[in-house]
Amino acid sequence: MGFFSSGGYLAVAAIVICICQWTILVTVRDLGRLSPDLQDMLKESVSSEPDADRERGYWGGRGMTDTTDFNLFFAKEMARQAELTHKGVEEALSRTKARATSLLGWAVTLTSASVAAVATASRFDHQVEALISAAGFFVTSVLCAKVLYSTQTMPLMQPPSRFGGIMRDGDERTEEGFYRAFSEFADELDTINDGAVANDQKTMRVAWIAACATPIAMSLAVFGFWFSGCCGGL
Repeated sequence: MGFFSSGGYLAVAAIVICICQWTILVTVRDLGRLSPDLQDMLKESVSSEPDADRERGYWGGRGMTDTTDFNLFFAKEMARQAELTHKGVEEALSRTKARATSLLGWAVTLTSASVAAVATASRFDHQVEALISAAGFFVTSVLCAKVLYSTQTMPLMQPPSRFGGIMRDGDERTEEGFYRAFSEFADELDTINDGAVANDQKTMRVAWIAACATPIAMSLAVFGFWFSGCCGGL
């Protein structure tokens, strides 16, 4: 019988495909939630009235008394939105790494089982089928490990020793000037972090493709050997 009969391989392939399809649906949904998450945060921030701003008259019934009040309010709001955007990027990165951890466990397990199958299979066709499985899930494991490797992101909050670096030459040494400088600083960091998160998400998508393609390729190999055997027996 070898490691598996052809029917046994088909059954294993069907189970693995179902598991991969269920997991990829969950992950693709989360990988695409960065923009909706940020939109929800923006809607929530616009619809809510911050207590401190309402008490000082920057928002609400009393409104802005002059252009200076509005400029200060606008600078504060820019800084607050920058913090929310940064938080959204961090949450997207955390979700991506969580999915990579989940898929890595499956990939390592299936790789180990496939390698054992290659070593113990007595028939050539079973060895080839197990080798395809081992190669595909090994590639998936490597890609997941790459995603889990420390991603180079820049923190928004700075220690006191570097806090003064937020203000640059030419910035107004006022409350409004600081909020504007902080917003520009946060925007620069988010540009760097967005690129890092996008790279991890791209790698994760490739890992899912490899994970889903592996059982399909193995099933095709099983069918190919079975069909060749049928034709050879005619």
